[in-house]
Amino acid sequence: MSDAIKIASQAPKLIEGMLADMFAARADDNRVCMGSVYSGPQHIQIQLVATSRPDALLDDDSGDDEDTEACELSQQRSSLYIHWLTYRAEYLAVDVAPELLALGAIRAIYWLALGQGSTALATEIGDWWKECAPLHGLGEVIR
Repeated sequence: MSDAIKIASQAPKLIEGMLADMFAARADDNRVCMGSVYSGPQHIQIQLVATSRPDALLDDDSGDDEDTEACELSQQRSSLYIHWLTYRAEYLAVDVAPELLALGAIRAIYWLALGQGSTALATEIGDWWKECAPLHGLGEVIR
């Protein structure tokens, strides 16, 4: 089966999960939910936006939006938050091997260690990740 067909077969489940998350959270205007579907080297990112003003989603580059600054501030997300949305969506869409779940947990502990200032632990985890890169194939650096 080609990568495109595999991705197409996974997309409906991903979108269903993203919509369920947005409705369960009673998403406010301009709430963004991101997810991704991949197969082999192909990767597709899907974004859903909850809004009561569809015209606000158009990028007309006119520069005369009254509330541009307020919208930009409300839409800023940390990279950790973006990772959370992406990996949660991947979990909903793909049957994940236990090994990948364990690596995801290790990645989470790494980011928590950095966030809490435990640089020694983060360094140890990062060194282990680099040593095991040939085994897990996710690169030498935790992203």
